[in-house]
Amino acid sequence: MKQLLEKIIFLLTELVLQQKLQLMPVTAPGHTERWIDQRNTMHMLMRTDRQLLRYVREGQLISRKIGRSPWYLESSILAFIEKSQEA
Repeated sequence: MKQLLEKIIFLLTELVLQQKLQLMPVTAPGHTERWIDQRNTMHMLMRTDRQLLRYVREGQLISRKIGRSPWYLESSILAFIEKSQEA
């Protein structure tokens, strides 16, 4: 039973990683850093928009408003994911 659950977790993790690779981040002209829109960030982190706003206020995510929508720095999202996996 334990081996079956571990296999399921492994397959789900692989599926999530494949989904993340399909997201199309935006690179601002003249910059090497990539920005990801709010909808894709919510999908990647499996969090609501209010939770993302709280993480920005707490300094856990870096966000910038481009037009009317918030965009999130890809490196801050990846650091947040790594940090949450360690806990």
